[in-house]
Amino acid sequence: MKSIIGVILAGVLFFGIIFYLSPRFMPESPFYNFKRIAEKGTMVTKRTPEAKADYYLYLLDQRYKELDWVSKYKYEYVLSSSLRYSTTAGEAVQLIKTNNLVEYKQPILDRFSKHKKKYEYHEKTVGVVGGQRGFLRDAINYIDLYSEDLKTVN
Repeated sequence: MKSIIGVILAGVLFFGIIFYLSPRFMPESPFYNFKRIAEKGTMVTKRTPEAKADYYLYLLDQRYKELDWVSKYKYEYVLSSSLRYSTTAGEAVQLIKTNNLVEYKQPILDRFSKHKKKYEYHEKTVGVVGGQRGFLRDAINYIDLYSEDLKTVN
């Protein structure tokens, strides 16, 4: 019986540490899926549209860091990272539009502008190989599309 309790406590401790460290995981990490699960779990706890919008601001920054990192070091993850960024951006804009959260319009537009500049820099200067450069361009194009869509919120 003591060994079962020990195993359970070790498992809880392990997953607690993984959950705590999850914001630091990048797409190539074997623990990256734990990060995504933790993010989805955290989003479920957000009860109001404002709380969800605040969390989307955080998630956009996380996706930005990931795409920035893979654009420099792990080119094979550019496609999946650009898709995650674009999906998060689209979900954030949809939440803001659906709930008419005008106060979040400018913070999101500011982030989009900052992120777009960095991605354009990577597109031109980083040695992204083959079609990977096109995936960066796709992220940039989605930023433009979502920015225009967000500008319709009054």
